[in-house]
Amino acid sequence: MFETTLRWLQDFFNDLFGSETRIPDPTEIPPLTNEGYKSLFFQLIEGIAKGWQQEQVVEKLGERRYDPWFVAWLQRYGRSALRQPANQLSRELAQHFVRLGETDCGDLGDLAKQIGTRMLELLDRVALSHSLQKNILPTITSDNPVELFNQAASRYVSGELSGAVALWEAALELQPDFADAHNGCGAALFYLGRYRDALAHFNRSLEEQGDFYFAYYNRGHVYLELGEVEEAIADFTQAIEIQPDSHLAYNGRGIALERLQRYQEAIADFNQAITLQPSFPFAYNGRGIAHANLGDYTEALADFREALALDPNSQDAYHNRGNVLRALGRYQEALEDFNQAILIQPNFYQAYYNRANTHYELSQYSEAIADYKEALALKPDYAIAYNGRALTLRKIGRYTDAIADFDQAIEREPELWQAWGNRGWTMYHAPSPLGYEAALRNWDEGLSHLAPDAADSREARGTLLHYKGMAHHQEADRVASRHENRPEDFTPYLEKAIEQYQKALDAFQDQPHLETAYLAVMQDLVITHNQLGNYLNAKNYINIALIMLNQLLLSTQHPPHKIQISRQFIGLHQLKVDHLAVANDPKQHTQALELAEERKNLCIRWYTHPNEAETSLISPKYPQMQQALDEKTSMIYWHLSPAAITTFVLKYQQPLAVLTSHPRQLSRFRQWLSQWQQSYESKRQKNANPAVNQQWRKEITSSLEELADILQLPQLLAQIPPQVSQLILVPHQDLHLLPLHILFYTPFSEQDYTITYLPSAKLAIDLKNRPQTGAENPNQWPLLSVENPTGFMPYADLELAAIAQLFPSHTLPSPEATPENLLQALSTPTYFFHFTGQSYQSVPQERSALILANKEELPLTDWLTLENPSPNFICLSACEAQLKTASPISDDFVGFGATLLTKGTRYVLLSLWRVSEISTTLFMMYFYQRLAEQIPPAQALHKAQNWLRTVSYEELIQLYEKQLNELQEIPPHCLHNLKVASDLVKDKANRQGSNYSPYADPYYWAGFVLIGTME
Repeated sequence: MFETTLRWLQDFFNDLFGSETRIPDPTEIPPLTNEGYKSLFFQLIEGIAKGWQQEQVVEKLGERRYDPWFVAWLQRYGRSALRQPANQLSRELAQHFVRLGETDCGDLGDLAKQIGTRMLELLDRVALSHSLQKNILPTITSDNPVELFNQAASRYVSGELSGAVALWEAALELQPDFADAHNGCGAALFYLGRYRDALAHFNRSLEEQGDFYFAYYNRGHVYLELGEVEEAIADFTQAIEIQPDSHLAYNGRGIALERLQRYQEAIADFNQAITLQPSFPFAYNGRGIAHANLGDYTEALADFREALALDPNSQDAYHNRGNVLRALGRYQEALEDFNQAILIQPNFYQAYYNRANTHYELSQYSEAIADYKEALALKPDYAIAYNGRALTLRKIGRYTDAIADFDQAIEREPELWQAWGNRGWTMYHAPSPLGYEAALRNWDEGLSHLAPDAADSREARGTLLHYKGMAHHQEADRVASRHENRPEDFTPYLEKAIEQYQKALDAFQDQPHLETAYLAVMQDLVITHNQLGNYLNAKNYINIALIMLNQLLLSTQHPPHKIQISRQFIGLHQLKVDHLAVANDPKQHTQALELAEERKNLCIRWYTHPNEAETSLISPKYPQMQQALDEKTSMIYWHLSPAAITTFVLKYQQPLAVLTSHPRQLSRFRQWLSQWQQSYESKRQKNANPAVNQQWRKEITSSLEELADILQLPQLLAQIPPQVSQLILVPHQDLHLLPLHILFYTPFSEQDYTITYLPSAKLAIDLKNRPQTGAENPNQWPLLSVENPTGFMPYADLELAAIAQLFPSHTLPSPEATPENLLQALSTPTYFFHFTGQSYQSVPQERSALILANKEELPLTDWLTLENPSPNFICLSACEAQLKTASPISDDFVGFGATLLTKGTRYVLLSLWRVSEISTTLFMMYFYQRLAEQIPPAQALHKAQNWLRTVSYEELIQLYEKQLNELQEIPPHCLHNLKVASDLVKDKANRQGSNYSPYADPYYWAGFVLIGTME
C-alpha cells in the first residue's frame, strides 16, 4: 500500500561522491490526450526533417517543453516502437529522434535521443549493455588504483553505472584489499539490480575493514531488497554502533522494522533519525507509513505533510498520503494526491494502481479500468493490477473479462491468494455454467498452490477456507428462498459452512496480526449456528468473540485504530442484542435495547468527535428513556444485525415490547433494499429516461407495501397503545434513508400518526431537556437563507421569497455562497437556516455535503468546526440520498440529522429524494406558515403532508390567487413564475377536473422527514 523508494539513498551516494542532484519542480500544465501528444510530437519530427533548430523546436513546444505527461507519453510510445522487429524500424525516423534530442529542448529531447539511439543500435544489431547509454565511454588505463577509483566515482555520479563498475573492478585487480572500491562497486551493482553481486562486494569490503560504516549501511539495503530483513536490521544496528549519529542508519533500520510489522520500534528509529536530522524528509515519510499501519491516520497525515514541506517533489509522500486519505474515505483528496505523484513521476505505476482503487471506491469504474491499464502498461507483470481490474470488471457484470484478468494475475503469481479468492467469488456470481460448484473448485485449487513456508501462508489458507464457508452459507440462503425455507433443504449447506469456518479458525489460531480475521470468522460462525437453531453454541461463540475483541482493543494503543476495530466488529455486539432479545426473561429484553442504544451512541460519537476514541459509552437505561415519552407518545426503535431485524416498542410507563424476526426476514430486507436502491439510483441519473422516473414513482407504494410486510407492520401497530397519537421513530443502518413514516399513515395504518425521527433515545432525552432558544414571538425569529447556488431547482427563488415574508430574513446571494462565507454567516446566531440548493446524504457519511456556488462542496464534517451552536431549525428542501455504495452500512448511519442535533440544532427537515416541481415550494410555504402560527414542527409537518396529498386543483387555484395578491413585493421573476403556475393549474383543472388531487402520489410528499424533538 505504502511506498518508500530508495531515491534518498542514491542522493546520499551522490553527496558522498561530491555531486548535487537537481529535482525538477512539478508542473500544473494540463495534459493533452494521447492523440494530442502524438500529433504534436510528429509535428516536431517533421520540423526536424525540414532542418529546424533549437529556437524553432522550443517555440513549437511552448509550455509543453516542461510537460511531464508529454515525456510519459513518449516513454510509452518508445516502448511500443522498440518492441517491433528491428527490420521494421525506420533508420530515418530514428535519426530524427536523435537530432531532436540534440536541440537541447529538455527532458523530451533527451528521451527522444535515447529512443532514437536504441533504434539505431537495433538496426545496426549492436549489443550494448544498457539501452539508454548515450555515448561510448572512452577507455581509461592506469596502474594507479586510487586514480581508477576516482574515475569510477565520477562515472557513478553521472549515472554511468556499468562504466563505474568496470573501473572499480580494474582498481580491485590492482589492489584486491581496496575496501572503498569494493563498497563503491557494490553500490553501483545495487542500482543495476545485481543484488547478489553487490552483496559479495560488501562482504569483501567488511572482511578488509571490519568497522566500515558505509559497507554495513549499504549491505543493509541489499538485504532489504533480497527480503532478508533480519540481516538488514543487524547491519543497520552495526552501522549505528560505529556511527551513533547516523540518521541514515536509523532511517534504514526503521524501514526494516516496518517490513516486519514492528511499527512501534520503527517509529522509535524514525524519531531518532528526525532528532539527528530534523530536515530529513524520508524519515517523516517512513514514520507516516508506520503510523498509518497502526491506524493512527492523524499522525500519518501530519508526517506526510511535513515530508512534503521539506521536499515538495516527493512522489512517495504524495502517494502515501493519498492511501491514507483513501482509507479515511476522503476520496477526492486522495485522487488529488495520486495525480500529483504521477505528475512528478509519470512512470509511478503504484500511483496509477492506487488511483484506480480510489476510482473504484467512488464507483467510477471506467476511470478505474483506465488507470489499471496504465499501471499494467508501465509494469506488465503487475499481478495485483490485473486483480484490481478484474474486480472492477466484475462490478460492472463483465464476468468473462474479469476471470480472464484473474487468470493473468495467477499466471504471473500463482501464490497470489487474493486473486484466487476474488476469482472464486466472480465464478460464484457468474451465470451458468459457472456458479457455486465452480467457485469451490477454484478455492480448492488455490489452496493447493499455497507455499506452506510463505510468510502469509496461514492468512492465505484461512481466508480461502473462510470464503468456502461463506459460499456454503450463501448457497443455503439461495436454497431456502427457493424451497420455502424448509430446513431439510438448506441445513446440509450450513453444516458444510461450519466445517469450513472451523478449519479457517484453525489456520488463523494464535497468529499475530490475524486477530481480526479470526474474529470475522467467529462472527459468521455465530450467524450460522443461529440459523441452525444451535442457540447455545451461538451464545458461547459470541461471548468468546467479545472477550477476544475486548482484549484486542486493550492491546491496541492508537485511538483511531481502536475505533476502526470497534466499527469493524460492531456486528458481534449486534448479535449479542439478538440473543438477549429472544430470551424468555423480560430483563434481558431491556438489556438488549440498552446495548443497542450504547452502540448507536458510540457510532454518533465516533463520527462527531473523530479525535476521541471511546469503545464504550454511558447511555440511558430503559427507565431513563421513558423521559422522552408521555401518554400520547411512543417510540419505535429498530435494530439490524448481521442475522436479524429486531423492533423494540417503547411505551410510556409500560413494559418493553419486542418483535424478533427469522433470519430469512433479514435476507428479504436486503433483497428489497437492493432493488429499492437500484431503482432509485436509476431515477437519479442525469440521463435517466423520464419513463424510468415515472416508473419509480408508481412503484413507491407497492415497494413500501412489501417493506411493511418485512417489518411486520401489523404486529407492530398492534403494540401501540390506542391513546397514542405521536411516534418517535429511531431507525438503524439503512433504515435512516427510507420513508418509514409513511407506514404509519393511512392506508398502511388506521390512523395518521404525528411522526418525528431521532438517531437515538439519548438524543431524544437531551433535546427534551435542552432549553428552548429564541424569542417567543415568531416575528423575531431570524431566517438565514441561501439563493439557489446551482440554479437547478426551478421554483427555488419563489420558495425563498415567500418564506422570507414570514420572518426577519437575511439571504446569502448565490455568487457569494461559498463554504467560507456560509460558515461565517452561520457563526452569527440565527433561528432558521433554509437551503434550497443541492445537498446529499451519502454512504459513506463523510461524503454528505451541501453544493454551493461554483459547485464547491461544504462537507457535513465542516459543520463540526462551528464554535457557536447551529441554527435552531435547519431545512434542506432539495436534499437527496446517494445510495450507490460499494459496501452496506454495518454500524449506523450518521447523516445531517445526528450531526446537526449534536451541534445544537433542535430540528432538521430534509427530503430523502428531490422533487423538482412547484409542489415542493407549495409544501414549504404551507409548512412555514404553520410554524409562523407557532404550531410545533412535527405537527406542522403532519399538517403539510396531509394538505399536499389532498389538495385539489380548485383549492390550488384559490391559493394561487391569494398568493398573487399577497406576494406583490417578491422579485418580479418569482411573481412571474407564480403567475405561470397559476395558469397551468387552471388548464389542468379543465382537463382533469377541479376536484382532482394532483399531489396525492407519495412521491410528492412522503420524502420529507423531520429529525428532532417531539413537542
